[in-house]
Amino acid sequence: SELPKEVSYVAQSGFLFDGTVRDNITLGEDFDDGEIAIAIKLAGAEGFISSLPDGLDTELGERGTTLSGGQRQRLSLARALVRKPRLLILDDATSAVDPSVEAQILRSLKSAELPSTIVIVAYRPSSIRLADEVVYLARNRILGHGTHHELLEALEGYRLLVQAYEREAKRLEQEAS
Repeated sequence: SELPKEVSYVAQSGFLFDGTVRDNITLGEDFDDGEIAIAIKLAGAEGFISSLPDGLDTELGERGTTLSGGQRQRLSLARALVRKPRLLILDDATSAVDPSVEAQILRSLKSAELPSTIVIVAYRPSSIRLADEVVYLARNRILGHGTHHELLEALEGYRLLVQAYEREAKRLEQEAS
């Protein structure tokens, strides 16, 4: 019964409820405005929340369909952070945000004084580079662990995967322009 209080999980497609931004962050628990503000800032959500008609008191509607995918992800992250979990699991939880916004969020999390161990499932090399330790999985096995640079040097499969991702990102960027 104690585990849910100690662990927060943020999935790629976070669910939002019919209610206000504040309701979706607190889920009815008692957090003061300062705690909510810190969580929102760490999640990189303060800019878009402040631009909403009623800020924290803006009604979102079912599933938060008026928000972008990245905004929904950042609210889900703020919901997890306000609880100050001992273990925070981010399962591709910033995939819908711009890579520069994602990097800023991850840097904020890294420098914040959180009581949390953070486990990130990530695919973007920019996200992986920020990790203290990377665990490389393939074919349901751990094939290596270390820093991003150590794995690039030591594991051809890891290096090829990173290069393939970077080529695809460059191709998509060229198509968009």
